Amino acid sequence: MQLAALLLAIMCITGCITRSATDGKNLPEEELYIDAKLGFTILHPLTWTKINIPLASPGYRADRLRWNLSERSNHGSMLIRILPQVPSAEKLTELLLQEISERPTAAEPVIEPFQHTLGEALTTTSGKDESMQRHFAIRGQQHSYIISFSLAGRLDEDQRELFERVVSTLREL
Repeated sequence: MQLAALLLAIMCITGCITRSATDGKNLPEEELYIDAKLGFTILHPLTWTKINIPLASPGYRADRLRWNLSERSNHGSMLIRILPQVPSAEKLTELLLQEISERPTAAEPVIEPFQHTLGEALTTTSGKDESMQRHFAIRGQQHSYIISFSLAGRLDEDQRELFERVVSTLREL
């Protein structure tokens, strides 16, 4: 029992655990990112690279984390914003609308519910063929989260499923 606790502690300190998909689908190997300071974990493909922004950089924000995505023919990023918990579903919608207003598109965004184990969640897709974004807003027990995926190209069904799977792995510590 002590050995298991020690191994788990070591994995938490290193910040990652990898695993391979076993459900028969051709899924990428995944890495579990653990952030004890911000209080969450998320699984993402092993090929995605976390961007470390120096504290002294003007681009540094304590409540934001970013990854570069290495997809077959598409490159992009995943941004996670950790915010104080919003008090209602209406505020969650406002949070999502605020996020997508920072990246205006020609079409009016369609906001849809998204099933998440943490609680209420919403999603929307925006952008044009050459630059697509998929945003998720999640109201957790301790925080609210905005997870945004940006791609330089079209968002196909495989990527849509991958992004939904990654978001569904978000857990609070």
